[in-house]
Amino acid sequence: MQEKTKVLKEAFLETCFVGYSVEELEEIRFKLVEISYSLIITLKEQLYQNVTEDIRKLESLNRTA
Repeated sequence: MQEKTKVLKEAFLETCFVGYSVEELEEIRFKLVEISYSLIITLKEQLYQNVTEDIRKLESLNRTA
């Protein structure tokens, strides 16, 4: 999963965003942050680590949407 994330990140960094609206860019940013939090939560759950703070961050992100 980390390798897929790295490939996605590299593809994202090579993307030209000229011509995108602010709303489209904000949606992309939101989705990337949401996916990031979800990945962290999933990995921590598999390692039996506390995810309370990460869940709060994800909930806070969703409230701002």
